[in-house]
Formats: sequence, structure tokens, C-alpha cells
Amino acid sequence: MVVRDVLTTNGVIHIIDEVLVPESAKNFLDIAKSKNADIFANLFRDKELTKYFSQLKNITVYLPTNEAMKVVDALYKNADVKNNEALMEILKYHFAKGVHSWSRMYNNMELDTLNNDGKKLRINEYVRFSFNTKWTHTVQCVRTLTGPIRTCNGIVYLIEKMLTPPENDVMTILRKDSRLTTFVNALNKTGLINQIQNKTEAFTIFAPTNDAFNKLNARQREQVESNPSILSAYIYDTSVCCSSLEGSGFRFRGGHIISCDNMATDGVVHIVDRISVRKRHSWWHRFFSFDNIF
Repeated sequence: MVVRDVLTTNGVIHIIDEVLVPESAKNFLDIAKSKNADIFANLFRDKELTKYFSQLKNITVYLPTNEAMKVVDALYKNADVKNNEALMEILKYHFAKGVHSWSRMYNNMELDTLNNDGKKLRINEYVRFSFNTKWTHTVQCVRTLTGPIRTCNGIVYLIEKMLTPPENDVMTILRKDSRLTTFVNALNKTGLINQIQNKTEAFTIFAPTNDAFNKLNARQREQVESNPSILSAYIYDTSVCCSSLEGSGFRFRGGHIISCDNMATDGVVHIVDRISVRKRHSWWHRFFSFDNIF
């Protein structure tokens, strides 16, 4: 500020040394530089890329913060994005077609992206009822850290982690993980695998490890492998992210979630270290119990 507090008969004048530009007049690259997300923005340093992405219209951009990018910065710092097709697809996955404010989004909504493979972004919303009602908004189970920031070409959200397009469906993730072979076999024995493969909407599986099964006695093991209702308690017909379970210390049915938010093309997989043979709670108890362990 060059001169301040110039009093007039009808107000006050301050003389400044730069032009104030509102956020709504900036593009996402400008917002990134002013919102502690310039590491991600620097990946678009090539002139052609800068021109292409800054001229996009009617888009929603999910910007990882610098803190989020520290994990991958070493991998991408000197990357030639323009000639790296895989990296370019990851970057495009952060751009959703259309302008999407919170008021127009809903739980399990899917957004089309610029990704050439047609990979979508899944939006989830969770609410906690305590002394203050708190909403959590996620994209691919990654929390948004801000509300919508209006730009000249759409909307920007800051997020706590870089987004990666999912490569496999839920069953492929389960089969590829050597810790889950007993669980997969149990799904086959109980016939639940057919139920999973026929799902048409996003769903969630809390997958007990082999060690979790080994902790059961013989009678309990037989119950689990012969009674579909026990394992069905580990399958949810909606997308459940770990951010919705924070108040429980990332626990589920008495066990700990040891691997969160393994994103699939058709849902989410969490890995748990215990399996319970007790009956599944009613929906009311699952979502409003104090321990929040479902």
C-alpha cells in the first residue's frame, strides 16, 4: 500500500501499487499459485500444456496441495509431461467436465473426466452428528479441503492427495492380494462371489486377511464359510471411504482397518485384521452408534 487513509467527505481512499484481481477472474493455474498448490501447477510448465489447460471452459479441477504433492514430487519433478502419456492421463484425471458445486453434487455421483480411458470420479458425502454437524466431501475417497473456489473457467477444489485412476475392479483387487486368499475362497464357498459380480452400482468390501481367519476356532471358521449372512456384513451396497470412519479410529466390527481406500473401477476395498461372527447390526445402529464400528 503506497498511501493509506486519505479521508474524503464521503469515504476513504487507499492508493495501492498493484491491481487486485478477484479469484473469479483467474484460471486454475493462477489459483494454484496462490493456494499452496503450485507444485501440481508446475507440471503444466510446458507452454503448449499451459495454453491448453488454461483455456479449458466449464471444468471442475481438483488441485492437490503442495503437502499432498511432497509424496510424489520426486517422481514427477523433472518429468516431461507432454511426452509421458501415463502421467498425462493422471493429470487429466483431476479435471472433471462441467462446473460442479457442492449444492449440485450428491453421494455416489460420478463425474466424467478428461481422461482418455473414460475413467470417472466418484463423489461421496458423509455427515457426522455431534455438537456440530460436520460434512465431509470426498472425490475418489480423497477429502476436499476447501469449498468450491470460483474461477474464470469453472470451479477449483483443493484436495489432500493426488488422484490416480483405478485400474482394476473389486474382485481383481481381492484376487491379486496374497493376504486375502482365504476371504476369496470363502466368497466362493458361500456363493457371495456371484452377488458381487452382478452388482451394477458402486459398493464397498471390508476384506478380512488370512490371519483374521486363522484367529477363528474350527467352529467359527465353519460358520463363516457356510453362512453367507456373516460375510455379507462385510459387503456394503454403497461407497464407504475411510474418512467417514475417522471417529471410530478406523475400526470395523471390532477390527482395525489396516489398508484404506483401495479404489476399484466399481467400488472400494478396505482390508481388516479381524472377522466377527456376530450378527450384523440394524442400519440405525450402524450409522448412529457411539463406537461407529458398524
